[in-house]
Order: sequence, then structure tokens, then C-alpha cells
Amino acid sequence: MGERLAAVRRFRVLTDEQWERIEPLLPSNAGKVGRPFGDHRTVVGGIIYRYRTGIPWRDLPREQFGPWQTVGSGTRGSPTTAPGTASSPS
Repeated sequence: MGERLAAVRRFRVLTDEQWERIEPLLPSNAGKVGRPFGDHRTVVGGIIYRYRTGIPWRDLPREQFGPWQTVGSGTRGSPTTAPGTASSPS
């Protein structure tokens, strides 16, 4: 049980207070046609985790953040052209 809690804390990148400030800025599913948005907190957490650790998108822990393609699509452009990456045009 203790190991599981340690793993959860390790991948928790936002406090509840921080999330409460960010969540209203994200799009909602209200009035959305087609596939609904997934869990924004998981995607935002994956983006933050990736930038904090400097790991490639494909190395994101899937169990905590879902498929790297989903998290990577939360940035502008594709994961390979995200701002600040080596292959970014800027």
C-alpha cells in the first residue's frame, strides 16, 4: 500500500489548489459535438511532467498519463514540433 501511495505522489504534478486555478481556463464538453474531451488533469499533468523531466513524449508513464500521443496532442503542433523541442522551427 505504501509503495502505491509513493508512486501516486511521484506522478502528481499539480496540487488541488493549482488545479482549481487552471481548470476554468480549459475547454468543457458543454455543447461539444463528437468525441468528448478526456480528463484534462491527466493531460495537463503529463505535459508538465514531460517538461519537468525532459523525457521524450513516448517515454511518459502510460499508467499515470495515458497514451503519449494523447498527452502530446495537448500542446500546439505535434509532439515533435512542440515549442522548445530540438525540432521546433523557432
